Amino acid sequence: MNSDRQIHIIKLISDLGANPAKPGAAKGPDALLKYDAERKNIFSGALVSEVKMEQIDRDAEKQNHPLAKYCNYILPFQRVAAEQVKLVLQSNQFPFVLSGDHSSAAAVLTGLRQSFPNQKIGVIWVDAHADLHTPYTTPSGNMHGMPVAISLAEDNLAVGHNHLTDETAYWEQLKNNGSIQPKITQSDLLYVELRDLEEEEITYIQKHQIKNYTPAERKEKGIGVIADEVTKWAAGFDKVYVTFDIDSMDIEYVPGTGTPVADGFSPEAASILLQALWQMPNLAVFEVTEINPELDVTLTTLESVYSAIGNLKMN
Repeated sequence: MNSDRQIHIIKLISDLGANPAKPGAAKGPDALLKYDAERKNIFSGALVSEVKMEQIDRDAEKQNHPLAKYCNYILPFQRVAAEQVKLVLQSNQFPFVLSGDHSSAAAVLTGLRQSFPNQKIGVIWVDAHADLHTPYTTPSGNMHGMPVAISLAEDNLAVGHNHLTDETAYWEQLKNNGSIQPKITQSDLLYVELRDLEEEEITYIQKHQIKNYTPAERKEKGIGVIADEVTKWAAGFDKVYVTFDIDSMDIEYVPGTGTPVADGFSPEAASILLQALWQMPNLAVFEVTEINPELDVTLTTLESVYSAIGNLKMN
């Protein structure tokens, strides 16, 4: 990363893309910043801005778009969020994004693509989940499972089984946010630590030969080798976006996230990988997402996340 640039924290305050039964991820960005301020204060001196989701009555709204829940609110939020990312990038600042739920990643990629329309953008998706579902394939309707498909402008109709009604118009507009689609192609995407996938996602990943560094490969090679291979892959791009979903870490370390999964990173392993990615000269955006402090009153999750990112050199 270009250390001459000013760090600008963008808080994307929303959890409408997450499981409606587990609200609270919207509080994650502020919880992490508070935790940091009471400890190392690695974010000291950073600029801070915020895009906040409109407050709604979840119970009254939840049945309106069951295959893309709250899409009528997520769409305008993503438009504003993308504009904020673009503004920060065009001000020659570095966006360090703290988002509530991972659906916001589609907006981050929109802002990045709008800022660099003709450059080759790579995406390193560190996550237990592929987030490749569409309204046509989703088993839940939760939109934090769809940001990669949005960015690929992918419907995945070949394995689709859902019939859309009112969701269609919003889905099309989400894919076309920023009047650019797709934002990336399959060859621009690399996964790390995927281990909780549905058949539709597995089929898509295999069809397009998208690389995933699995937990088994990490254990065989070691995280240092994985980090080296990932950074070598990333060197082929003009700009790189790294998004770190905390559920890439093992459930033991992050009980405070909406979809924890066993057999993930330790905080120490995550730290080795993220420090290597942080040092890439072409790193353009870095994101931490899916912290839900409502699910973890013991602070175990914040301690683990901080162990993973607390050694990044911000200044």
